[in-house]
Amino acid sequence: MSNQEDLINQLSISQRGYITDSYSMSIGEFMNMYKDKELIVNPKYQREFRWSDQQQSRFIESIFLQIPLPSIFIFQDKKMWEVIDGLQRLSTIFLFTGISDLKDKDGNPLQPTTLKDTKTLKALNSMKWEDFSEELQFNFKKTKMEVKIIKDISSEKSKAKFELFQRLNQKPSILSGQEYRNALFIMYDELIFDWLKDLSNYSNFKECISGLEDRWLKEQYDKELIMRLFVFPIYELKSKFKKVDDYLDDSIFYSENDSLISKIDIGTFNLANEKQKFQKTFDLLFQAKGVDVFKRSTGSSGQQFLESYFEAIAIGLYFNIDNYSENDIDLINIKIDNLESQDEFKKARGIGTNTEIRIKKLVPFSKKYFSKDE
Repeated sequence: MSNQEDLINQLSISQRGYITDSYSMSIGEFMNMYKDKELIVNPKYQREFRWSDQQQSRFIESIFLQIPLPSIFIFQDKKMWEVIDGLQRLSTIFLFTGISDLKDKDGNPLQPTTLKDTKTLKALNSMKWEDFSEELQFNFKKTKMEVKIIKDISSEKSKAKFELFQRLNQKPSILSGQEYRNALFIMYDELIFDWLKDLSNYSNFKECISGLEDRWLKEQYDKELIMRLFVFPIYELKSKFKKVDDYLDDSIFYSENDSLISKIDIGTFNLANEKQKFQKTFDLLFQAKGVDVFKRSTGSSGQQFLESYFEAIAIGLYFNIDNYSENDIDLINIKIDNLESQDEFKKARGIGTNTEIRIKKLVPFSKKYFSKDE
């Protein structure tokens, strides 16, 4: 038997184990099935519900905006449906509308969602389901979602469910924070991404960060450093952001009426001007300290690139760059050499792994320290 015939036979046998169907269902229909216990959204093999309030709010906003939603994958048993892919989305809907039986880690019922940090429909902020008129609730429940239904007719139901879940939820190659931002830049305006890519290839910048490991570069960390350079001096780190990625994302894309991309659109953050300031910053830093400008000895590991030195030196000089020239190389050298003797710098670095507190202390210090008035 040929390979082609072999394949055809295998396909015939394997495909007979499943019947598939696909159609649109309204959110209201999903809600009714859930209330009637005909829909299981948290089978034991599913991960727990873990979307943040912000993620939930933006998904609900997407529904009101009628943005096309990803399909929900269902495994159909004789008496009910089990959600194979779509737990976070359906749980968000059920929690928002107040019909969810989800509990927190201590076993207490989760409270219905209060919307927050919506980007387009600002009027949604602080609203709950009961705040909406009957008409808006009706329109919400009539929104359609595509459902893919897999009916198993084989004798090995549990094996079939495992196979389906594994294929739909196989471990992805997770995007780094900057890879995610790169994608958003490209979708919003490819010129912004081209500008960022051009900066990351600037020779003196590459020399100054030459201590970065290859895996960091593969995850676009060089471009993240550039965004830190532009974001940290402008936007205050809010206490609600525990991760730098969230801080950057909010400042660049979501900050109400003041995001970096809105500044780019109206011209208050001029890409050409910022490129000149960026290049001047790293021209002077490379002349002053060369490839070791952000490196420090870390014991047996030798010289390593350290974020805290980038935050103190690059951000401080960039913020004050209009007042510097090539005649100030000696001054830049002195400031970098004396950095470790500064109490504020030592305190900020001594915080260790608490990035939030370090940035809050280090950025104001560096902006002031590299002022030529100091």
